[in-house]
Amino acid sequence: QRPVIRQSTDIFDYMHPVMGDNKTEECWVIFMNSSARVIKRIRISSGGLNTCLIDIRVLLKEAILCEATSFILSHNHPSGNLTMLSSVMILITVMQMKAESK
Repeated sequence: QRPVIRQSTDIFDYMHPVMGDNKTEECWVIFMNSSARVIKRIRISSGGLNTCLIDIRVLLKEAILCEATSFILSHNHPSGNLTMLSSVMILITVMQMKAESK
């Protein structure tokens, strides 16, 4: 049975096996239904040591195709720096604007 994501520790437990020891940045998406049950997870992008580009159109297309009502974007920091970067905040804002305009 597919897991239900209710809190941040659920995300960690679900994603750590596929992202925990990666040496390069990766970005994964967890698509969920209205009950917060996982529909699927996919790697949406892989990058270098400290960057990872995301095509928002690909992410939204996947969400629509699997009929997700929500998604969680998850990425790693192989450098070990866990500080929220301004570029991450910009990405979140741009994703919200793009999603609302579609």
